[in-house]
Amino acid sequence: MNTDNKTTLSVQSIKKFFPIKEGVFQTVVGHVHAVDNVSFDISAGETLALVGESGCGKTTTGRCVAGIEKLTEGNIYFDVPKDRMDILEKAKKGVVDSEGNEEIAKINNFHDINQIKGEVFKHYRKNCQMVFQDSFASLSPRQLVSDIVSRPLKLHNICSNNELLPKTIELLEQVGLGEEHLYRFPHQFSGGQRQRISIARALALDPKLIILDEPTSALDVSVQARILNLLHNLQQQRSLAYLFITHNLSVARHMADKIIVMYFGKVVEAGKTEEVFSNPQHEYTKKLLEAAT
Repeated sequence: MNTDNKTTLSVQSIKKFFPIKEGVFQTVVGHVHAVDNVSFDISAGETLALVGESGCGKTTTGRCVAGIEKLTEGNIYFDVPKDRMDILEKAKKGVVDSEGNEEIAKINNFHDINQIKGEVFKHYRKNCQMVFQDSFASLSPRQLVSDIVSRPLKLHNICSNNELLPKTIELLEQVGLGEEHLYRFPHQFSGGQRQRISIARALALDPKLIILDEPTSALDVSVQARILNLLHNLQQQRSLAYLFITHNLSVARHMADKIIVMYFGKVVEAGKTEEVFSNPQHEYTKKLLEAAT
């Protein structure tokens, strides 16, 4: 449910093509269409799941949203007020005047993550965080938990030196860990505990959007359930928007308000979770559901 009358994330017709190069001079002979014309919206407190087989483009979509990959085409808007979203909708239908075009230019300068710069982009990086599939690879093996979780706070000057330790402990406690875990290295934890550390780090800057890239796929089933419940509780407490990337349909059904099914970079089906599960329209979706039962 959107509590602040804003669309947290609006992805509009994005494309990401990777060049295929051959020969000594690495001549471009074609392109891989990793993401091809994908669109969706996420509001505060809402979870949208991107589902599909490995290689379908869901992780690349997440990396584009995070600003890690530069778009080939399309727009990704962040934190857009409703009245400005209405202008964008009119623009898609080709019904804007010169004044509307000026407003769209302002929207791009302040909300399009591929055009914003300086402090505006820094604001986006603060509000968009990512939790990766491999918690061991995403946590520095040479850093203590205290350093890992507090690093975002230091980089963005969120806390004074006196406040840093209490804030770090508070973040760990929010994910089910505690002060006793501060001075340990990642290899001293289980997979589930490492993922909790990753979540604590993602929460440090109080973001509006978290991209979850297969956050439970490397965990045991019982641990998966506890991490998913933790994510659900945090979302309720903070009104977080989640972009949840997964190949696990049962996880998507448990977590998501809306689902997008991707196949070879394209969206083949999209809708509310229960509608997609109870009445799938595309043959690929039907086969995914059959394979999951």
